[in-house]
Amino acid sequence: METHARVSVKGFLMLGIIIALICGCSDQVEKEKNYENNAIEQSGLIWDAKVKPNIIKRSGKKYFQIEYTFKGTSNELNTIDRISFAQGTSLGTQIINVFDPSYVETLSEHNDHDSIYDFPPGIVMEEIKNRPTKSFIIDYDWIETVNDPYTVWDAIREDRILITISWEKNGETYSETLPQ
Repeated sequence: METHARVSVKGFLMLGIIIALICGCSDQVEKEKNYENNAIEQSGLIWDAKVKPNIIKRSGKKYFQIEYTFKGTSNELNTIDRISFAQGTSLGTQIINVFDPSYVETLSEHNDHDSIYDFPPGIVMEEIKNRPTKSFIIDYDWIETVNDPYTVWDAIREDRILITISWEKNGETYSETLPQ
């Protein structure tokens, strides 16, 4: 009876360790810390941006998010082939390019790009045309200084964040920098 109990306890502990490892290695988004109760919002003529105040933890990396909303109609959004969402603080700049799948096919047809699968980091293939919403939530790397607890959120609050959106439609490029 005593041996049976040890096996059950060992099995239970082993199961607990396996579950802990699986949960620790998952790609699930986890909100780690809420720096502020209020998001930072910027509004332009064509785009709105909302810097969300949470750190998102995924696969051992930290991110923050900006939600961009197109102010035009859904029909106008359907004419856009590519969008570049850029943000910059005193700690650095990051640009994420969103390509509509139809744009990628056009690039491949003109040999401007060999494959839809060999894009470098910072390029996302996502529906722009026929999109059910006019919002895009973009993840940016969370930046913090090594020896000082100064973070990207501190840089945004104490200095500022510069947000620029560029987009291409019908071969023409457009751009808007949101006022601060």
